[in-house]
Amino acid sequence: MNCRKTLHVALIVVLSLVMLAGLAFGGPFTVIRYQLFHWETGAWVEYLPAGPMPAGGHQPGTNIWRYDYMVYNSGTPQPIQQIYMFFNSDNVAMDATWIGDVAPAGLTTAQVGPFEPDFNWKERFIASGSVYYIGTGDSLEGFSVEFTWTKPNLPGSQIYGAVFSGGCESGQTLHKTEPPATTTTSWGDIKQIYR
Repeated sequence: MNCRKTLHVALIVVLSLVMLAGLAFGGPFTVIRYQLFHWETGAWVEYLPAGPMPAGGHQPGTNIWRYDYMVYNSGTPQPIQQIYMFFNSDNVAMDATWIGDVAPAGLTTAQVGPFEPDFNWKERFIASGSVYYIGTGDSLEGFSVEFTWTKPNLPGSQIYGAVFSGGCESGQTLHKTEPPATTTTSWGDIKQIYR
């Protein structure tokens, strides 16, 4: 009986080590890419992150912007059910003010906040049923948020939250031209976790 107990404990330890090693090699399982557009003379004009701020791009009447998002699930434990995009995350000023949103078919939207005295708010995209969840290896486009912008520099990447059954993951959006962040992990790095 004692031998069985030892074997059982050893099996649990080995499985735990395998799971932790998987986490060490894993990165963010959700990648959200964005494109940035500015409303100019009746049309949306795309801007790159390193580009110049358009004249009046932060002045009332000419400061209408739009993010378009593409969500990719590279391996969350469960399919993604909700996405949150965070605005004014520094909570210093109301730099971005919501105007409108668009969601892909089968998803609904909601603006959450800001709640005084805070300035931060988020846009929620939620699947209306499991058929609309974003499974591992799947991607989905068609998410957009329009907003006004008052800072004298271009809007950049944002913090996001991806929610799945039993958990969530947060990260930073990437412009569609940016390569995903890569990390290399050696066996020595993994062994150091257990020291």
